[in-house]
Amino acid sequence: MAANACAGSRVARSRTRTQVSINISFIVKVFTTQLLISKDSIRGILPKTLKHLLIAQPQILRRLRQFNRLLQDDQHPLPRLQRHGVLGQEAFPIKFGSDDNHGLTIGEYTLDAGGACERANNSIVRIALFGGTFDPVHYGHLRLAEEAREAAGLERVLFVPANMSPFRQQEPISPPRHRIDMARLAIADNPTFEVSDIEIQRGGVSYTVDTVATLRALYPDDELFLILGVDALQGFRGWYRAETIAHECILLVGVRPNYDLQAAMGHLPDEIRPRVQPVPMTPLDISASDLRQRVRTGRSIRYLTPPNVIEYIQQHRLYLEP
Repeated sequence: MAANACAGSRVARSRTRTQVSINISFIVKVFTTQLLISKDSIRGILPKTLKHLLIAQPQILRRLRQFNRLLQDDQHPLPRLQRHGVLGQEAFPIKFGSDDNHGLTIGEYTLDAGGACERANNSIVRIALFGGTFDPVHYGHLRLAEEAREAAGLERVLFVPANMSPFRQQEPISPPRHRIDMARLAIADNPTFEVSDIEIQRGGVSYTVDTVATLRALYPDDELFLILGVDALQGFRGWYRAETIAHECILLVGVRPNYDLQAAMGHLPDEIRPRVQPVPMTPLDISASDLRQRVRTGRSIRYLTPPNVIEYIQQHRLYLEP
């Protein structure tokens, strides 16, 4: 009888432990499956917020400690992403494994129970670079990026604000932090779009070929694309090391209705022409210079750029001075 009671007690305790584990795992999943964790917050906010929940999940704490150590390892791909600014201060998703699989998925990488790290998805990813000053970002930019995403089946579109455009070296532009912040606000509701500060972090004149080289080193097996307007294509031959860019990237060129693309292609070298993929685009005659002029003269920019970008411009009193 005593043995049965003891056995029953053990079962009850086991069920209690299992139930607690399930509940905590569920709570952790709720907190983290959709939570975006940055390099800074992984060391601060997350441990403080979930500390009382993670006490019963020591394997998760071990995963977090391993991840923090990896951030200090210059040879590891995760900090390499941070160092090159592809993620910059961007947040990235973190997911914990199941009770049977105590791994930790951070962004595109999975840290297994043994501490080994590998890319979570080995399939080829189609990544597009969309550069510019984005001063400010507007619906013309966003619509071109979306139509390029749809036409080429892109999984990621990286908006890359230039630190200093080689075509605007003598022109004043807004500080990088404002252009980065506005771009982040503008793309917030599109899970395919990201903002990278890779060119801001690199400093100096922002040459696309340097950014492409960094992306190729980080994603050697993926397909790279470069999003361009047709006006940029006309002058593409004059870009620094244009042939190298076209060798690494397919050029997604937004083409307005009734535009003579072949005439623009005629200015390109023979080796670049096959790399051009036209993207039919909605004709939105919006320019950043027009938006800046409108703000300076007190005219409305509503419906030309997202409302949160307008609010940001007003809050920071941008474009009021020539």
